[in-house]
Amino acid sequence: MLADACVEVIGRHVETVSTKGADIVCSSGVATNLRYCSQEEADTRLLLHVADVVRSGRTRVVVRTVDTDVLVLCVSHNFCIPNTIELWVAFGTGQRYRVTPAHLIAEQLGRSKSAALPGFHAFTGCDTVSCFCGRGKRTAWDTWLAYPEATRAFTHISQPVVVIPDDVSDIFERFNVLQN
Repeated sequence: MLADACVEVIGRHVETVSTKGADIVCSSGVATNLRYCSQEEADTRLLLHVADVVRSGRTRVVVRTVDTDVLVLCVSHNFCIPNTIELWVAFGTGQRYRVTPAHLIAEQLGRSKSAALPGFHAFTGCDTVSCFCGRGKRTAWDTWLAYPEATRAFTHISQPVVVIPDDVSDIFERFNVLQN
């Protein structure tokens, strides 16, 4: 069975790259440079596929998902991918289906805010946290816009960390006070 990690590449034709167990499969039958994929999390495995097809010369990539975490990861990692790429995220199902330009969102947010986006997403609500203190994403986003110092704190937790320093903790505390 194919994993939910899938990248559609737009060129002269569309091809799909995905994982099947530890193997990489491609709808065109062309082998990819990514021979073995041990990345367990499908959300991050998608980015490995994107990087692989970009190395192969593709300039437009569409990632298909139903998970907001993938959209956040695509926006936050956009600057790690060459600037010539258009990274689109086909998101949702049924009437809520839309194709979102992750590369344009990243450009509009800028490098620092894009890099901080996973921390913001995890702190304010994601797959494992539905919301924080009963406040939704819109309130949290408006608070972030009003309190740009929070970018440093969100960037800090966007990376693997063992300890959150007191100055970062103080920023989170202030952020939460401002949300109420």
